[in-house]
This record gives sequence, C-alpha cells and structure tokens, in this order.
Amino acid sequence: MSEAEAMARRAADSPAMDKLARVGLVCRGVLYGLIGVLALQIAFGEVAAGGRQRTARSARSPSCRSGR
Repeated sequence: MSEAEAMARRAADSPAMDKLARVGLVCRGVLYGLIGVLALQIAFGEVAAGGRQRTARSARSPSCRSGR
C-alpha cells in the first residue's frame, strides 16, 4: 500500500469525516423534504401571499380565446 493510500484510509476513517458525512446526509434529507413540500403546494394549488394562481385556461393567449 502506498503512502497516499494509507493517508487516504486514515482520513476516511477519522471521526471528523464520519460527522461530516452524517451532516451531509441530514442536509440532503432536509433538502428533499423542502422540495417535496414545494411540489405538494404546487400540486394542490396553494399560492404564496400576494401571488396569482394561473390555470391552464387563463394561461392561454387571447387569440386562443377568440375561437369560442
């Protein structure tokens, strides 16, 4: 085993690296949770304060509406 490999193994097995890995996994879980909440809000049509909800019908251009 080369000196670089031995040094890499010691760094990977250190308690500090273990804690950093755990913090990274927690951050990833929080991020996924936030994305999930935002997706649910969009799916169920909740609008932020002051926002205007647009439906597919209201999003069409005026030229499409004149064809009725």
